[in-house]
Amino acid sequence: LSGQFMLIYGKDIKEKLYGEEFFVTRKIDGELRTILFDGEQTVMYTSGNTKQTDFPCLDEITKICKLNNFSNAAFVGELNFVADDNKRTRVTDVIHAVSNKNLHKKLRLSIFDILFIDSKKCAKSNDYKVTHDKILEIFGKEKNFFVEPIQMEIAKTTKEVELIYKKWVEQENAEGLVIRCDTPFMWKIKPQHTIDAVALGFTVGENGIRDILFGVTEKDGKYRIFAHGGNGLTNEQRQIYLEKFNEIKCNTTFYYTDSRNVVFQMIEPKYVFEIGVIDFLTADCFQKTKYNTILDYSKKMGFTFSKR
Repeated sequence: LSGQFMLIYGKDIKEKLYGEEFFVTRKIDGELRTILFDGEQTVMYTSGNTKQTDFPCLDEITKICKLNNFSNAAFVGELNFVADDNKRTRVTDVIHAVSNKNLHKKLRLSIFDILFIDSKKCAKSNDYKVTHDKILEIFGKEKNFFVEPIQMEIAKTTKEVELIYKKWVEQENAEGLVIRCDTPFMWKIKPQHTIDAVALGFTVGENGIRDILFGVTEKDGKYRIFAHGGNGLTNEQRQIYLEKFNEIKCNTTFYYTDSRNVVFQMIEPKYVFEIGVIDFLTADCFQKTKYNTILDYSKKMGFTFSKR
């Protein structure tokens, strides 16, 4: 599905979003699931095609499908974790809950598409309202903790989209918006935050720099590991920074790996980048604080773990 989306940021709605009529749905911070009811029971599949069974939300879909006398059906939805205080949760909470049977009762499916019912494929239309109305008819008759229709509003103009964005994302802290219209792709709209971060290390790919390890400076001069990534760099920039970074390699007793498990080569903290991020996390839905590694740096020793 990722190839069907065009990502823009909330501040760019007026300049970059276009279309005739916008079907705006709330973006859920969870994991994609394909849900299959065979007439007797319901299972779901991850985007990696892993089969999952024995979840209360699946039992609820089975119950609803039987009440509607479906012989079979398939839906697409977002599996998300519901906190006790109904505050926003993240995909990491879903991953944790899926692996802990005691937390399965906190997982909800938010349905946003129908693949087929009674072996008949659901006709796709530019008018998403047709699909959403059917979802409401099946899953929206009464409030249900385990299964819900995705929340949707219709906007006629980009100004109306901006108002929905302000309410759902800026005021209610939703992850973002998903918009369907007459374009051949869907729009994904998220907030963007920028922060100045210092480059502390790098890994290498085919075109030069692959990932940069970033940190932020504490008031006492120590460095807190912040994030790593390489999106936004051109191939020319990857080569340029590879040459520059190779000149300032330094010692370290700290080791950190990228998504390939390749260890970052640490460098002297000389280069500062303005990086864009979608979200900042300080704690999970259980209010457990997330801690990042803090490092000391000296010209002689390089990077070492802080004794703080």
